[in-house]
Amino acid sequence: MHETRLVKILKTLSSEEMKDFGKFIASPYFSTGRDLTPLYKELKKFHPEFTGKGLEKEKIFSKLGKGKYNEQLMRIMISDLSKMAVEYLHNLSSMESPLKTKLFLTENALRRRLLFLAEQLIDEAEETMHKSPVDIDRFYNLHGLEMQKGEYNYITGTTRYKGEIEKNASEYTIFYFLDLAANHLHNFYTYKTNVNIDYTDYMLVQMLESSWLRKLEPLITGSKVRDAARIYLYYILSYINKSDEHYFYKMKDLLFKSLGELDPSIIPYMLNMYSTLCTKKGFELDYDKFTLERLESKKKMISAGMFTRNPPNFIHPIRFYTVISSGVEAGDHKWVEKMVRKHTDDLAPEHRASFYNYFMAEVCLIKKDFEGSLNHAGKIDISMFILKPIVYTLQLRLYYELNYADEALSIIDTFRHFIKGNKQATTIVSKNRTDFLKFYKKLLMYKNGKRLYSLEQLKAEKTDPATLQRKWLMEKLSELG
Repeated sequence: MHETRLVKILKTLSSEEMKDFGKFIASPYFSTGRDLTPLYKELKKFHPEFTGKGLEKEKIFSKLGKGKYNEQLMRIMISDLSKMAVEYLHNLSSMESPLKTKLFLTENALRRRLLFLAEQLIDEAEETMHKSPVDIDRFYNLHGLEMQKGEYNYITGTTRYKGEIEKNASEYTIFYFLDLAANHLHNFYTYKTNVNIDYTDYMLVQMLESSWLRKLEPLITGSKVRDAARIYLYYILSYINKSDEHYFYKMKDLLFKSLGELDPSIIPYMLNMYSTLCTKKGFELDYDKFTLERLESKKKMISAGMFTRNPPNFIHPIRFYTVISSGVEAGDHKWVEKMVRKHTDDLAPEHRASFYNYFMAEVCLIKKDFEGSLNHAGKIDISMFILKPIVYTLQLRLYYELNYADEALSIIDTFRHFIKGNKQATTIVSKNRTDFLKFYKKLLMYKNGKRLYSLEQLKAEKTDPATLQRKWLMEKLSELG
């Protein structure tokens, strides 16, 4: 049962939620059919890890008092309890978003012409929204609330809800559009990097590039809700203009200033967009400057609680690498050491040693302790797929610094075979790695006296800003004279 949908759902429940789930399935509303409480009680004994002996279907069934093992009956019970778990998650979602629940109930009350209830719910929803911080669904909910006010007035033939309802609703439509458009742009850039999708001809991109967005800025002021909309506006304006820094820093200043006004649900969403924009600007404008900005964004994410382990789950190794590598790229070895020592145990046990040694090798390299770096590099298990390419680049930089030309040539050959055989990597990623190897070999040959290219030719050679380890390559080129 370890890999069933049911167990995967139950693993995500806290101890309190697991207890509530037991009450949920015991409710008379649900218990008119098959009694699932005995199965729940047996599974509860394995919460939260759901590991170890005794979790096999046959052993669980033997404790349910239903006689000889019946595979079909067991499958049905697991399926029924799994459906109940999904229903429980649905109920949790409603409890986690009481505002959405109120709006949904208002819609129902208006449809049934329960106007007294609709009035109460609309008033409660409006009060809740004015008192609560801006959350991820604020623009959508505000638009829905204004529309419900208008519908109430229409049904009753009164103007109980006064004010510029249509004007407000139309503005919330624009704010919601900015939210969605910014999120799409963020996703487009991620997809371009990860799966090599060219989005330049997408209708949304073309519309934003030729739109009147700049005229919106002076109109979107005056409240915390409008500040949130303006953050999305600045993101879009900076994103679509490769040479922009003006709106980038406007977005940064307003975002950091507004963090205390935002609901925790929306902070990761906005900081992730900001971090991706830092990466994009780094390749488009100034790698060093925006690498530091990206590191600052990661520090904000950490202070917002976005880099914490949620037991029994561990931090995913790719996420661990992505966050801490921002410190490596910025050359902040003190921060990297601090993060590695603090968070290595948040990785699954099988990943800890390799990631610890990888980042400590990078720390030593930043400090120019090449032998120390080589010592740590030798303790990394590169059988893990994510580590192979980053360890190869680490080894090549070390061998260059230590003048281990033969070892470097061997790794170049190994890395090339890896690139050729890796069908999962996008064209962009493969090109960046290949470009790194081509230029690296030219530098290595020149340094060791086999000069097929003059220094002037090497300096004149154009390298793509996205080339792997481009900053390091340029540093080594400048050291040659």
